[in-house]
Amino acid sequence: MDTVATGLSFPEGPVFDVEGNLYVVEIAAGRVAKMAPDGTTTRFADTGGGPNGMALGPAGQLWVANSGGLDWGEVVERPGFVKVPRIEQVHRDGTVSVLSVEADGRPLQGPNDVVVDREGGLWFTDPGGPTATLSPRGGGSAGLPLTAGTCGSSHRATSTPTGWPCGPTTGS
Repeated sequence: MDTVATGLSFPEGPVFDVEGNLYVVEIAAGRVAKMAPDGTTTRFADTGGGPNGMALGPAGQLWVANSGGLDWGEVVERPGFVKVPRIEQVHRDGTVSVLSVEADGRPLQGPNDVVVDREGGLWFTDPGGPTATLSPRGGGSAGLPLTAGTCGSSHRATSTPTGWPCGPTTGS
């Protein structure tokens, strides 16, 4: 196994773009890191909170499930930290936009993972909270059903999901 980067703060959600760059969220640091094909690692975007899952969108943007963060104690010091669970878009220039902080009129609790379907729709899991979908085409709630993969089983998620969603699947 080869090491492609060191010094990252709890990396998760690896995603490659079409140019061969590898992006990972750094949950404990509240940011997205970029590893170029030449091995250079840079800070690509500052999301704040606790970015967890990530997916590549149809226009090359990154979609991020941000749990809002945890109290990491001595791991990372973040003055003024306020937990705001959210779904974000990281644009190709590294700027960050918040797409949603709620689903079905209720605040998100801790978005965990995201995937993009064949039509460019964004699907995410929110363990402990409402589970919904967002449409990158319309930018708002699409109101579509989500099939969430749970730890050990599968179910159709609703506003009150059962089980603990490990990651979404879009099926066929």
